[in-house]
Amino acid sequence: MYVQLLHLLGEFIITVTPIVLTVLFVVLGNFIIKSGKSKEIMSDLELVENIAKSVVATVEKQGVLDNLTGNEKFDKAVKDVQEVLNNLGITSVDIETIKQKVEYAYAQEKETIKKAYN
Repeated sequence: MYVQLLHLLGEFIITVTPIVLTVLFVVLGNFIIKSGKSKEIMSDLELVENIAKSVVATVEKQGVLDNLTGNEKFDKAVKDVQEVLNNLGITSVDIETIKQKVEYAYAQEKETIKKAYN
């Protein structure tokens, strides 16, 4: 009984977490853009870097739970960053820049990720 309950809870968390984070990114991004200070606060590249850092952490956790390979996690992180940027209406960032920012975010967070998801 408890095993089934824990399994259902785990599935719920895996399903809901990416959705909640995407909505959070969109709301936060819209707030920044609507404030009229988006260019003053951070450039598009800085925004991509911050989004990539958050997405990498989320994808790494999901990768552990779903047993994803490194390439699958990388592809998912790139796709998720692209999706968040599109939701924010930012189309000026090319795919290669997104890939570089995802790699950079992983490199920056590697030790933290290793400790958390060893």
